[in-house]
Amino acid sequence: MRPDSKLDQAAIEDKILEILKDRGTEGSASPNEIGQALSGNPNDGAAWRKLLRNIRESALSLADRELIVAKRKGKAVDLRTAKGVVRYAIAPEGAP
Repeated sequence: MRPDSKLDQAAIEDKILEILKDRGTEGSASPNEIGQALSGNPNDGAAWRKLLRNIRESALSLADRELIVAKRKGKAVDLRTAKGVVRYAIAPEGAP
C-alpha cells in the first residue's frame, strides 16, 4: 500500500493481523515494521512515520477486541498507558 493512498482503519488492522499471524504465536512486530510494510518502501522513513498514529489507533482497537496484545520488554502491557517502545503480538488463546 502506498502512503498517499487512503488507508482506512480496517486495512491497517488487516495488515497488523497479517504480519503477526505470519510471525506465529511467539513472534511480534513493532509499529515501525508495520508502517514500513504499509508504506511499501521501508527506506522512506517520512512515508511510514506518517502512519504511526493510525497504526497505534488500529492496534488499540485490536487490543480492545483481544485480538492482539502490546508488549514491552516481553511482558504484556496496557497499550493505552504504556511508555516507551512496544511491540504487538497475537493474543494468546483464552486470554481475558
